[in-house]
Amino acid sequence: MLANLKIAPKLLLMLAIPVLAMFYFAGQHLSTNLQEMRSLQESSALASLATVESAVIHELQKERGLSAGFLGSKGEKFKNELSGQREKTDAVCKKRMAFLETSKGRINAVTKQLESSIAAAQGLSAVRSEVDGLKVEAAQAITVYTKMITADMDLISAVVST
Repeated sequence: MLANLKIAPKLLLMLAIPVLAMFYFAGQHLSTNLQEMRSLQESSALASLATVESAVIHELQKERGLSAGFLGSKGEKFKNELSGQREKTDAVCKKRMAFLETSKGRINAVTKQLESSIAAAQGLSAVRSEVDGLKVEAAQAITVYTKMITADMDLISAVVST
């Protein structure tokens, strides 16, 4: 059968096997590179998330301290500082939400901890209202802030563990 073929088809058949093997191995290499790229993108997003969360933690800690001082002074001290700090806290929380919107699908490894962190942050406006109205003891307000901060720290811990 091969003896009846002309030289051109014989050459094509001889080249076909190496060319097909080359395409196979190129495809395997491409697949591996794509997996590595996705992994690096996820790692980059998680590192950025940790940075954003660190800023949120820092601002919440400062707000917690000023809230305790405000409550301890029965509202006579730290009113202006607390107001300014709340603006800073709100700004970093907005940055976090903007980051999360742009990073959907790249931070799946910490979804559970992220949901806990966001759920804990939902109590921020309520504790602020209670602090402003002096309707809460300092220890209770500190506990609420500490729970928020702990949820954020758990998120960072999960990022580091992935």
